[in-house]
Amino acid sequence: MQTELHKELSPTARRLRAERCERLARMGARPKPVIAPKPQPAPVPVTEHEILAAHAIPTIDQIKRAVSRYYQVRVIDMEGHRRHATIVLPRHVAMHLCCTLTRHSFPVIGREFGGRDHTTVMNATKRIIKKMSEIGADVAKLTESIKNAAHLEIPDRPAIISWVSKPWTEEDLLLLRQMRAAGRPMLDICYALGRTREAISTKEYRLNKASRESCAAEPPTHNLPHGKSYSEHSGSSA
Repeated sequence: MQTELHKELSPTARRLRAERCERLARMGARPKPVIAPKPQPAPVPVTEHEILAAHAIPTIDQIKRAVSRYYQVRVIDMEGHRRHATIVLPRHVAMHLCCTLTRHSFPVIGREFGGRDHTTVMNATKRIIKKMSEIGADVAKLTESIKNAAHLEIPDRPAIISWVSKPWTEEDLLLLRQMRAAGRPMLDICYALGRTREAISTKEYRLNKASRESCAAEPPTHNLPHGKSYSEHSGSSA
């Protein structure tokens, strides 16, 4: 009967009826068809070496050593104040690569090159960009070699499963606090603790939450006699 009535309806009425049925299904008025979930492949273990290699960032020292080997100049000359053409070009290239391959600011890079100002680093980068038509091939070779060196300098470490966290020890927590207080980047912390970025962030969130809860649970200590706790003061007043 319903099928015959559906056939007698006009195309517009059938479309409106189908849209109404869809709205009712979204609202829960009609049961939705049960779709069996697709089987998911088993997760593949990820080692810390693979994680760090994917996010490997070269240091300023690595870049300076690579540029000095490529141009056959000494690192101390690039950090010095000599303005010979054979030294100025490697110095500018090294500054440019530090700006593009690292996350350091212009002032930090300038301090690593003999205490120079941040404007010197900016001018060096602009000059290298203007000379890209002449030295673009050299810059590309240096960039590739520095990235490969940054990956190779990460040593192999035991396998760390990203979805399984090993228990934390007091030594781990102490090292984490010390490295955070020293302002070390997250990559160095992952390398030192042998843990993934997600595991460290989760642990820090839980520690901060526990600290806030313990501070909120402590009784107020203001306006109390010296050397007395809150319970002793309340007992003596009673």
